[in-house]
Amino acid sequence: QKPTNETCGTAEPAPIGAPFPVAIIDAAKDISSGCAPPTGELVYSFTLAEPHDVDIFASSTDGDGFPVLSLRNESCALPGDEITCHYAQTAHVVAKSLQAGTYYLAAAATAPTSMLVTIELSPPTPPPADDLCDGAPVLAKNETIAVTLEDHQDNVQLGCLPGAVDAVYTLPLDQPSDVLLVQRISLADIGA
Repeated sequence: QKPTNETCGTAEPAPIGAPFPVAIIDAAKDISSGCAPPTGELVYSFTLAEPHDVDIFASSTDGDGFPVLSLRNESCALPGDEITCHYAQTAHVVAKSLQAGTYYLAAAATAPTSMLVTIELSPPTPPPADDLCDGAPVLAKNETIAVTLEDHQDNVQLGCLPGAVDAVYTLPLDQPSDVLLVQRISLADIGA
């Protein structure tokens, strides 16, 4: 039987704290995501009665495709309604201190696949100081710094490596200048 939760308006309520199956076989593409999944998506909803940190995990049970998760605000359908997205063999989206309200999860994949998805809630925590544009710390000129992305979220949606967690810094310049930023990352990783 074909799933009926193809759009934001037909979203199926998702269980919290327990894995639930999602089969992406012939779902239609109804929602735009920065992670640009090649398949269509199925849509789920959940409601927070108070602020929480939200972690959503997905892994393929048949290994045929990588899960693609798109966490969306209560408006849901438009590209600007996406809070964050991620795709990987084991996909994981995190959102710190989400306020009370209804949220949506669009689940897609890199190829038709069956997956298990889990939505976990925990007490709200503030994001790290370098996780948001507002109040981003100053990046000192001509210095090397270590940037840990642990406990960060993907909340800077500028089209630069969608679905990856990010850190944000301010670089004040007194006059027009050439700027060279050099990034060194783990051998098996990619960065932007």
